[in-house]
Amino acid sequence: MSNEYLIVDKKLLPKCFEKVIEAKKLLKENKFDSVSKVCDYLNISRSSFYKYQNSVYSYEERKDIKKIAVSLNLIHEKGSLSKICDKLAKFDISILTVFQSIPIDNVAPVMLSLDISNINISLNEFETEMNKIPELSNFRIMSIGQ
Repeated sequence: MSNEYLIVDKKLLPKCFEKVIEAKKLLKENKFDSVSKVCDYLNISRSSFYKYQNSVYSYEERKDIKKIAVSLNLIHEKGSLSKICDKLAKFDISILTVFQSIPIDNVAPVMLSLDISNINISLNEFETEMNKIPELSNFRIMSIGQ
């Protein structure tokens, strides 16, 4: 199956999925000041919240996603970062911020925040394509937001 998402009747899903969505909503509305408190209120474990927070969305929440944060390890070679930037441009992705540490053992940890408003492939395909770049390793989408 090539589709990244499924629409499933919530009656078939574990109740914790709904609670994760509700917890994210309550935190966004500043009704609770910590994950612990909202999880206690909704009777959901913090581990379930953290496990599913970047994977479970309501339909309304998902359609507005415009930004993601990614982490990667960049091989310290001339032009490595440029190749990453070129690939992002190919997918119509804009870079918002770049955080890079100094290379240790010839590998530099990098965090990018990206604007995916105009992305021309699915997020799964994007992640797969980025992992094919020889100059980087451990490419992961860390968070998804608006």
